[in-house]
Amino acid sequence: MASFSTAKGTSFSSVTCAVPSRKLATAPAENISVPVESFPDGSIKSQVLAKQAQIFLDTGMVWAKDVTVRMFDPAGKTKAEVKAGECVIDRNGKCAWVDGHAAARYQDTELEGDGIYFSFAEEYVKIMQNAEIRSKNLRLRGLAQAQQTRDLRLTSERGDYDRKEGVLLFDGRVALDDPEYRMNADRVFVFLDGTNDLKRVVALGSVALTNESRCAYCPKVTYAKAAGKVVMYGDGEERAKLVELGSRRSEVTGSRITFWLDSEQVEVEDSTITLEGGSSAGDLKKVLDR
Repeated sequence: MASFSTAKGTSFSSVTCAVPSRKLATAPAENISVPVESFPDGSIKSQVLAKQAQIFLDTGMVWAKDVTVRMFDPAGKTKAEVKAGECVIDRNGKCAWVDGHAAARYQDTELEGDGIYFSFAEEYVKIMQNAEIRSKNLRLRGLAQAQQTRDLRLTSERGDYDRKEGVLLFDGRVALDDPEYRMNADRVFVFLDGTNDLKRVVALGSVALTNESRCAYCPKVTYAKAAGKVVMYGDGEERAKLVELGSRRSEVTGSRITFWLDSEQVEVEDSTITLEGGSSAGDLKKVLDR
């Protein structure tokens, strides 16, 4: 029996979803709209729209098919939306489950995957398989790179999005594809600020960060957007490595390597530098100061 936990640690089982959706939904209504929660003034805060749905008054559960769940701000504007083929909503607990595939959107950020739990009250989404996020706001560069139009795309085996806390967690075969950089890791934490813009990234386990001119490898890397700074950390005998590509390949290893994205300056602690044959002192300077 598959199970998972919400942000608050409450355990749920896939059977919880299957019983009302498959055994009790015998007389669904067509094309319905069901409010889930309201603001203090009585206006709708979240609602369910479905081609087919059945409400179980004794439990507060709603089974819905071909469903759209929307959340609104106090002005009545849609701020978040979830679409799914089949969904079970707990109106009392203000949460829902999707056994199959679902897609969610919050402002300019889109998430999708298979086997999804989401909480209206906590503004929290957990994706059990094939997690993916796409966003115009999340970039590894500052505002000077705003002309870049391609969205960041981040995929992994599993994912969590805590909108209230401004934290995204991606776990298992994480791949980040930014307009200028690509990153792979075992686990990635993305921290957002109050406007849903990227603030900080922490990647752990077999980290690889590449672009057209460089490749970097390390056990851990952090990125602070405000400083435009990437810090790569070694771990014991496994040192951080930065490789300069081009006609003369150069390699730097160290216990910690820091580089600034805008200026492309590099600082290495406890460094070992390898230059290909024919390289000069000028090439060494380029490795460290480029």
